[in-house]
Amino acid sequence: MKVVCFGDSNTWGYNPMDGSRYDEKTRWPRLLEQYGKFEVVEEGLNGRTISFEDPLNPNRCGQKILQMVLETHKPFDVLIIMLGTNDMIEMHHCDSMSIATGIRNLIRIAKNPYLWEDYPIPEILVVAPLLFHPCMENVPDMITYYGTESFQKAHELPDYMKAFCDQYGCHFMNAADFACASEIDGVHLDEEGHAALARGIAAKLLEIGA
Repeated sequence: MKVVCFGDSNTWGYNPMDGSRYDEKTRWPRLLEQYGKFEVVEEGLNGRTISFEDPLNPNRCGQKILQMVLETHKPFDVLIIMLGTNDMIEMHHCDSMSIATGIRNLIRIAKNPYLWEDYPIPEILVVAPLLFHPCMENVPDMITYYGTESFQKAHELPDYMKAFCDQYGCHFMNAADFACASEIDGVHLDEEGHAALARGIAAKLLEIGA
């Protein structure tokens, strides 16, 4: 099963201790390969959003890049989309329903039959992002960036995302059911979190492939 993992820094493998990248023995996309015959393509990028451009951090809008990613790696079996954290930053002033609508737009791009004329359309697994750890309130850079309203948005987002997945016949899971953001910065997975998320996603992939 060939799997493309399209996400942000928690897919890229950002280490909250020092900003480096976790190695292939730690990142959740690579860990998937321990649980099944998965060929994994990592398409994580720090700061990637679903819908928004950041003037200080350009080329991060998922809607603008997704079609190119799909065409680069086709054919493949499953597209995993784990995005939304960076759409919650304060400067975007976006509510959780609007963020989830961006996921709907990504699904529409991925399901466009004209992209797949010679190949089957891949299954799509949407993974709602992690909840923010309460410690984020004590991390000045993070709480200033995301704002206090982000905690509520993160709680609301999975229900809206799941509703669009149900509407468009996609698979869904909530990352917060399996892993927690670290107590270091309140946003990013630590090593234990990567391992826990990999187990949860692998189980879902095996279910999809059954």
